[in-house]
Amino acid sequence: MNYSKVLFFLLFVTGAFAAHAQNGSMSGTITDGETGEELIGATVYIPSISKGMVTDIYGSYSIKNIPAGTYNVEISYVSYQKKTVEGVEIKDGQNTEITVALASDVQQMEEVVVVAKQIKNNEAAMLSLQRKAVGVQDGISSQEIKNLGASNAAESMKQVTGASIEDGKYVVMRGLGDRYSISLLNGIPLPSADPYRNSTSMDMIPADMVMNIITSKTFTPDMPGNFTGGAVNITTKSMPEEFYFNAGMSFGYNTQSSFRNDFIIDSNSGSTDWLGYDDGTRERPMIFDEYSEYLLGSSNARATAIKGRLTENEFERNIIDESSKIFNSDFVERTKNSGLNHGLNIAFGDQFSIGEKKLGYNVGLLYSRSYTFIPNGMEGYYSRGLTNSDNLIREQDYSLTSGKETATVGGLFGLSYQFNPTNEINFDVIYNHTGESFANVNDGFWRNTGYENFNSRSNGFTERGLTDLQLRGKHYFMDLKDLKIDWSAGRVNVTQDQPDMKLFAYNTTVENGERNYIMNQSEVGILPTHLYRYLEDVQYNAKLDVSFKPFEGYDHSIKFGGWYSSKDRDYQEFFYSQVQVPNSQYNTSYLSFSEAAGDLDAFFSNDNAGVVDSPESNGTDRYGFGNFYSDQSRLQNFYNGNETILAGYGMAEINVTDKLQFVAGARLEKTDIETVSLDERAAKGVINQLDVLPSINSRYKLSENANFRAAYTQTLARPNLREIAPIFSISMVGRPNFLGNPNLERTKVQNFDLRYELFPKAGELIAVSAYYKSFENPIVLQISPKASSPEIRPINVGTATVYGAEIEFRKRLDFIGESFENFKFSANFSYIYSRIDKSDEEISAYEAQNLDLKEWRPLPGQSPYIVNLALNHYSPKLDWDNTLSFNVWGERLSFVTGAIDPDVYEQSRPSLNFVSRKSVGEHWSVSFKAMNILNMTYKKKFQDTDYVFESYQVGTDVNFGVTYKF
Repeated sequence: MNYSKVLFFLLFVTGAFAAHAQNGSMSGTITDGETGEELIGATVYIPSISKGMVTDIYGSYSIKNIPAGTYNVEISYVSYQKKTVEGVEIKDGQNTEITVALASDVQQMEEVVVVAKQIKNNEAAMLSLQRKAVGVQDGISSQEIKNLGASNAAESMKQVTGASIEDGKYVVMRGLGDRYSISLLNGIPLPSADPYRNSTSMDMIPADMVMNIITSKTFTPDMPGNFTGGAVNITTKSMPEEFYFNAGMSFGYNTQSSFRNDFIIDSNSGSTDWLGYDDGTRERPMIFDEYSEYLLGSSNARATAIKGRLTENEFERNIIDESSKIFNSDFVERTKNSGLNHGLNIAFGDQFSIGEKKLGYNVGLLYSRSYTFIPNGMEGYYSRGLTNSDNLIREQDYSLTSGKETATVGGLFGLSYQFNPTNEINFDVIYNHTGESFANVNDGFWRNTGYENFNSRSNGFTERGLTDLQLRGKHYFMDLKDLKIDWSAGRVNVTQDQPDMKLFAYNTTVENGERNYIMNQSEVGILPTHLYRYLEDVQYNAKLDVSFKPFEGYDHSIKFGGWYSSKDRDYQEFFYSQVQVPNSQYNTSYLSFSEAAGDLDAFFSNDNAGVVDSPESNGTDRYGFGNFYSDQSRLQNFYNGNETILAGYGMAEINVTDKLQFVAGARLEKTDIETVSLDERAAKGVINQLDVLPSINSRYKLSENANFRAAYTQTLARPNLREIAPIFSISMVGRPNFLGNPNLERTKVQNFDLRYELFPKAGELIAVSAYYKSFENPIVLQISPKASSPEIRPINVGTATVYGAEIEFRKRLDFIGESFENFKFSANFSYIYSRIDKSDEEISAYEAQNLDLKEWRPLPGQSPYIVNLALNHYSPKLDWDNTLSFNVWGERLSFVTGAIDPDVYEQSRPSLNFVSRKSVGEHWSVSFKAMNILNMTYKKKFQDTDYVFESYQVGTDVNFGVTYKF
């Protein structure tokens, strides 16, 4: 891609817009100084030019075409003190943001006068909203996102108390793991682009389009019931206050992955791989469907080949020959030169007046390409066998070399239409597509093979796509008891295709100084295979929320509504494996694996497949065959699934006194999940459950700047459709496979939360929280060594408990001295204790081997502690922002063994990041990021041992970016 041309085009476009810019503008939000809520219908007026407007349903306003100059601005609202902001400076072609909180005072209505420099930023406004909320929540404002240098929503979450980020995009709250956190976009559940995960890829939302991110840690009935750790709600800009255009480009160097000439990826390549799309190069061959009676199963295919040897059976011979040579013969991973990680992003939007109505739009586009290389990884599996020795038996012990090239194309489009300031509808489209070309090479030892040197290889391409369409509306009727109606309806399509993943394994021995190559199915479990997987989810959803204040003169409110979601899944897995071909007098030209002596390209070539000999070449009366394939697909790995959730709720917000406030209610949630395999012998996965989820949240106002909160709630966690399906999924030869469990049940959770919080000054916070959670039927991943290759399977275990404490503070450092006035320090600490009692069978097995082991284990995915630290410095004079952030969490349980073998734990891994952003002139900015500076090893070990299950490093990323903003 010619990036200089792209950037020139973007600048040309923005220059064209700039040429038409006239005058200036002013925008902002008017809020209630007591509650932090937006005020709908407040008046913003500039007396000197007789220009003004009222705020909309979001409490926002935007006044355009203001001549350059300095003005006094009046803000007023019924039953609130009028406020005048003096000295507001308007510049040509620029927007001035004035956000104001009004004081409610019906008895003292004197006007309040402030100067423009005293207007607080939206970070302080976010803390004000957090202070007034009844439930426990944390927030990230658009200003903080800017300070952190975040390019997307996932990067913005790193400083939220109790939050950690997995794989750079998946949010985990309070260390509880993937299934206990949910993500919302404008209050609507945001599906995952990876259907095998429960949490959402939050890196698909551009930071420039985010208004704020609010994380709720206590459940209220108007929220989905399936969260326990936290619900992350991303609010995007709906009606732009003015035209904006941002274009950015970045280049990143990774100390381990960039500029390598030994970078390995999929053996196949297409013309659109750089965009993340397969161009059809890896398309599944249909001949196996057309001639299934001849090729289904190895015995069928072998019989067809034997028949095809005869000269008169040309039909069968052609079937074997064509089906063997139809695959791409490049079976072995491909080596290429890796480049720099790079990305492009564009965000723009505007609003137009149509009479008294408004039409606004937001568009965000992104493209990225990255390289990940692991040159010296380790993988292994160890067991105790039948002894109680501390020295474990070596079952598997491999080195790992891995490469992955990832391309992502995404977009977000939002269209807003305001009939009037209190009625608005929005249409949102989110699109995200990712393609990964990958390769893995394992070399080492596998005890099952009986050989010292085992080799396993896999390479392929994975595409994931997400298309989310949402239509939503907000309506406010002040004269009807402050009636508010929010509604939405949507359709989501998620796909995951893995076309032509190639797998094979073999053993080697050294005898008399010569290396021998051996490939037997009985020893390695699988012959060379082409694997095709296709998954599609189609989901429809609808949501309704209605609230009003029933008693005039009292600030109580009632809210009720409902939610409907139905997701259908279609999953297919095709498995085409080679048939073992013995040397014979008929295939004298065939090059066996042993004869190839490590020349893998020669063994897998089309010259060595299908018909390799004729009667003329082998001197017999028959044809000879080389490598050929049979359809080894398993019916159990073709399944359909449905998940339907129907919910209704009611809740009331009651202000008992000026200091005490309650929100109480319940949510009724009906869960219907079913997975059905094409194999009629396989069990169905079924969950039919009706749950009542009560919720009580309270806030006691200790002072103007301090609160005490308490909450009791019940929530859920559900298995995903893959976990409850009766499937057996291969990952890589010799590594753990995945086995679904149709007998899984949903998890029920009881939550108790306490919190004290103090807001010393605007933008500052000190908070202490404690919580307790009780789990019924929690789901854990169990790894079983009993199979020929280890299997990972989700299971329910009886009960679990979690105790936690959190401390959070944000403090400006100006108290140290004048030189520190632009410094800000934030920190949060979480300590968590969790426990699941082991089964009686496990305890009996320990006692039988005289093992002195704990009779309990922590909740999988639960870290015992989480620490987030950030030091920020901002120079207003230079418009230069620098942030140093640190994150660390304690070791967490990954897999349970359910036997006397030790469990597998992911080891603690601290992370240090530095972000710097500097404005250059009015429109340009440059950024520098150093991520994963410590480059600590990702490691999973067997409990209380030094035996490694998995270990690798990913390198340090150094990123340079440039952004143009208009």
